[in-house]
Amino acid sequence: MDDPHRFSNSKKVGAYFGLVPSQDQSGSKNKLGHITREGSPEVRHLLTETDWQGVRRSATIKAYFERIHREDKERKKIAIVATAHYLVRVMWSMLKNGTEWQETIVAEEKEEKQKEEVENKNACEVSSPELHQQRQLPGSPSSAPAVHRQHSTSDARLAPTKANPCRKN
Repeated sequence: MDDPHRFSNSKKVGAYFGLVPSQDQSGSKNKLGHITREGSPEVRHLLTETDWQGVRRSATIKAYFERIHREDKERKKIAIVATAHYLVRVMWSMLKNGTEWQETIVAEEKEEKQKEEVENKNACEVSSPELHQQRQLPGSPSSAPAVHRQHSTSDARLAPTKANPCRKN
């Protein structure tokens, strides 16, 4: 792309590289198909290779890819082409505005959430055997006191508490 200012918006950049879906429209029906394949096939090939490296190395690109991929094998190629389209639009914006690539906060939030889930899982693994021992003491009668108490109707007005991360739904 020699001059980013020749494109009026990012949609036209995606169309220039042939990364937009073909459209079959008749009346009120609109069917989106395969990509249009306008432009250079070598550039599209290089963009997809760039995407695979981006998915491996950038949390932002990986998050975008995974959002479209949805853990479905059949959507892997769809996701990589959509990610290539995303990267073309981002590169156009960076060239037009003279900015550099910056990772987004979304990726940092995702990492924090994963760390919290691991901490909760570790806490559950530590506390579960202790609870199990409290509930089934050897030689205790079957009418052992319950770990959770029943709430009366007056307790319903209390503020909700944080959900127990150890409990499986």
